[in-house]
Amino acid sequence: MSFRLCCSIAMCVAAILLHQCSFAVSHPNKITNLPGQPHVDFHQFSGYVNVDDQNKKALFFYFVEAQNDAVSKPLVLWLNGGGF
Repeated sequence: MSFRLCCSIAMCVAAILLHQCSFAVSHPNKITNLPGQPHVDFHQFSGYVNVDDQNKKALFFYFVEAQNDAVSKPLVLWLNGGGF
């Protein structure tokens, strides 16, 4: 599978996952607290999106909802490249 196709699939899967996560009260990827972080009034999630099970390749994601009117805000997905 080409790198470009893997990234396209990963972005689609991540967008769907993150959209679903933003409405979840309880979700396995939901972060309930971080060391040193005070209480926050928005949801945050992190995890991995598998892009190649055979070669055990995955992309890490960290999603933070907007603090105000999160449902109407756009989704931004930032991916950093690596040594391919």
